[in-house]
Amino acid sequence: MLACVGAIAAFTASPLAWLLLVTALVLAIVHLARRGGARVPAVIAIVIVGFGVFIALIAAVVSGFTSAGSGVDSAPDPETDTYTLAQRLALPPGRGSESELAWGTAQTVIDSDTGDDVWSIRTLAPIDITSETATASPAPFSASGSLVATPVEITNLTDETIDSDAWQLRFSTSYRLSDGTYADAAYDPAVTDLYPSRYDITDVAPGATVTFYVVHDGSIAEADEGSVEVGLYSGDIITWTATGG
Repeated sequence: MLACVGAIAAFTASPLAWLLLVTALVLAIVHLARRGGARVPAVIAIVIVGFGVFIALIAAVVSGFTSAGSGVDSAPDPETDTYTLAQRLALPPGRGSESELAWGTAQTVIDSDTGDDVWSIRTLAPIDITSETATASPAPFSASGSLVATPVEITNLTDETIDSDAWQLRFSTSYRLSDGTYADAAYDPAVTDLYPSRYDITDVAPGATVTFYVVHDGSIAEADEGSVEVGLYSGDIITWTATGG
């Protein structure tokens, strides 16, 4: 009876099935070894246990493939996934746009699904912050001996507060030097305490403006000839330079 129950449970690939089958096998062998014991039921039990083990192995393999397949095929929910939603951020008139502006010029970013304005963004001219950060303890590391910060202002153009973790604030920033290479960003606490990065943005109320800084290791002379790039998840890129487009 125990062997039959174990064989039936084997179809579920449950650990309980293995426990029942092993127990039934042990009891059958013990019963078979006893003198005068009924050998036929014991042999039948062993055969049933063998069949149950075979079924359990097949069920385990099928279950493994099913689990692996569900993991590969699963996709993020476009209604809740932050990365997917952030791809809606774009430049007018839509995705695939490029914008090259002069320092201080504002650029509107829209929700490409609805066409509504999301925020206005502008980058101001770089400033040398070497002396301000040199008094910090410990002082931030700088390979060049100089640090430059470029202020970036974002204004919430929606009617709702934008949470700091919301998809509306998903974008990338970088400083590109005149030779086409990208400067090393500085996120040292001694720097971000005075010049917060985009990762330090708090909730932005409707109509409110927040300022963060793109800080990099380099001289102000090099910075004046470089550019700040803001990349949106839609693929659009906004660039600010001293001369603009």
